[in-house]
Order: sequence, then structure tokens, then C-alpha cells
Amino acid sequence: MCVKAVFLPPDFMRHGTVSPFLVSDGDSVLLNSSKSLLIRELIARFLYCRELVPVRSSDSEDVRVVHRSLSVVRDAAGSQDAVTVDVGDCGAAFRFLMALLAVTEGEWLLTGTTHLLQRPVTPLVTALRTAGAAITPAPNGWHITGRPLHAETLTVDCALSSQFASALLLIGPKIGLKELKTLPATPPSAPYIEMTRRVLDGVLSGTPLRREADWSTAAFWYAFVRLSPDVDSLLLRDLRLDSQQGDFVISQIFSELWVSSKQKDEGVFIEKMPNLNQNFNRDFNLSLNLKSNPDLAPVLAVTAAMLGVQCTLTGLENLNLKESRRLDVLAQELAPFANVSVEDGTLQIDGRKMPSKGSGTPMNVHTHGDHRMVMAFSLLFFKYDVHLSDIECVRKSYPEFENYFKPAPRIGK
Repeated sequence: MCVKAVFLPPDFMRHGTVSPFLVSDGDSVLLNSSKSLLIRELIARFLYCRELVPVRSSDSEDVRVVHRSLSVVRDAAGSQDAVTVDVGDCGAAFRFLMALLAVTEGEWLLTGTTHLLQRPVTPLVTALRTAGAAITPAPNGWHITGRPLHAETLTVDCALSSQFASALLLIGPKIGLKELKTLPATPPSAPYIEMTRRVLDGVLSGTPLRREADWSTAAFWYAFVRLSPDVDSLLLRDLRLDSQQGDFVISQIFSELWVSSKQKDEGVFIEKMPNLNQNFNRDFNLSLNLKSNPDLAPVLAVTAAMLGVQCTLTGLENLNLKESRRLDVLAQELAPFANVSVEDGTLQIDGRKMPSKGSGTPMNVHTHGDHRMVMAFSLLFFKYDVHLSDIECVRKSYPEFENYFKPAPRIGK
């Protein structure tokens, strides 16, 4: 069934309705710890310190998946029987644990969801086999015989994922790796490779990096403050402007959208700049290359549509290889709210085109089981009457989100 969006004028921000967001102006907001940093630390400390780093209730489901998997490996190492390690839908766990299991004595079956097993991993398998790894495909995953490996130099094709390089770096000291070459030399999401080097150096030197809040999640709150009619400022707890995370660039991007950032002891204080409405130019065109920061694309695309401005996001060739086909999903789900086009890894949004007046029926917006789409599409509530599917999948990265976002239950179908 095709359902039209409810049209509201561009500057109307749903006053008089019940907001699904349980946040007030000036509130302190809890973010999840950076799952990228924490997952790398979990792997490195397990490999080199024989430690299983404890996790918190606010940590993402992906972090918990890695923690549970490492518990299985710890308890079963050296087993003569094949031990199943199920990483669900966590891509980082799949790639990092493939490398870890290859150097951990035992017989292993690495598996996950059907969708996960379709995501790219062959370049990592090829590089590990070059180092002597025993990895063979199985009907529902990969069979791995853990054993000592050695390679002083490796080359890995990272055109599809920087995680292939990170997985090899994390086992580097175990296999005598002195040089890792990537193809291309600067692959997509390259800052995450540098993050891996820093995490590993910290663990090996006995000075682990501090735990930080997650900048990919913080991107949502920047958009929230920019779009909200009632909230002008928030404190994002445990966030650092001098971060190891590449996605901290969202603070610079939103400074162009008139949201400022200031470091406080407790976190980063974000605030709408003075005279925003008078100074913001609706002919503004947000043009960004997100090759190094593809996770920021969903929030930025929705923000542009909601602000009624133009936006061109390039460097998104691999965005369809994520938890959902994100590039296609953005084009499909934002079509009722803006003029959207996709071509050769470029997403163009023209928010100046608004939908025709609808029938008053809520718009069904599908999240496609993707945690980042839940956060991005929830911003549509500021102008439209929408219904989001599968909100619970946000727990993959940000369990606390459900404490801040409580849409009214849908009555009927």
C-alpha cells in the first residue's frame, strides 16, 4: 500500500503535538562508548594481555557480541572439537575474530546471520592464507584451524573495507608483521586503520587509550539540536573534541550548519548559534566527501532534507555493503521528503522540493533493520507524521537511544 507523507510547511516544527523525544533544553545526554575503539581494545587486550575487558550496560550490542565471542574462545581454546563462534550481524566481530581465530589454537566455526555471511571478507581470507592460515568455507560460515602464522610483509585489498587491514594489524605482533600494504594506498574509512594502530600501540605499551563516547552516535544529537524547535543545547557526556575517532569531523560539519561545540569537563556542549534563523541561507549547498566517514551519511542526508537545502555527499561507493544497502535505502525512504538521486557513489539531496499535501495518514518509513537508519529517520518526526519500523535494531550501536525516543504506539494498520 502506498501512503503519502503529511505535508507541513518547511519552517513548521510540530508544536502542539506530543514529541517522541524525551529530551529538554540543556539536558545531559548519555552516549554509548565508541564501539570502534572498544572492540579493538577488547581484541588487543585478549591477544596480548590475556584479559577480557568488562563491558557496561550502556555499551552497544556489537561490543557485547565481541565480548561474548571472546568468552567462548577463552573457554574453548585448544579444543579438538570444532567450536562455534557466532557473531550475529556484527561485521567488525566477523573480520577481527577471523584473524584472531586463525592464530588461536583450536578448531573453529566462525558464523553469523545470513546477511553477515554475504558481506565481503574474501580479501582478508586471501591475506591470512598468505601468512599460512588454514581457513576454508563451510556451509554456514568459515572453518578455521588456529595455528602459528608468520608473515613479515602482507598486502591486503581494502577497496571494500578498511576492517581487513585492521584485522591484520591486530594480530600483527603475533605473526611478526613488519609492513602492511593496503590497496588502494588510502582506502575508504582510512582513519579507522590509524585508530587500530593507536589502540594496539596503547595496549602493547601498557597505556590503553581512554574510553570515549561515540562520535558516530553524536552525529544524531548534532542534527537533533539543529532541527529541534524546543532544544537549543545539549551536553554530550564523555565526548572529546580531541578524539581518536575520525567521525569527530561532524562537529566541524555542523559548525557550517550553525551548531557550535565547546569542550567541557563532562563532555562536549553543543548549541545553536545566535541569530541562526536570520543568518541561515536556504540556498546553502552542503557538499562533502565522506569516503573516510561513510557512517555520517544517513544523518546528514536527513538533515539536509529537513532543512530544505541542497546536499551532495560523495565517496559512498561502499555504503551499500553495510547493515543495509544504505545508499539505496536513503534514496528510497527519503524520496517522499526531498528530491533524491544516486549515481556512482554520490548521493544528492535537494530539500527545496517538498512533498504535496498528504491525506493525514502517517507515513511508513522502513529502517531496513539498520541501527543508523533508526536514528537518522527519527529526525523526520520534527516535521512529519511518520511510523518507523524495527526501532529495536538501534541497540546494535546505541541501546540508550530507546530511553530518549518514545514514539506513541501505532493504533491499527
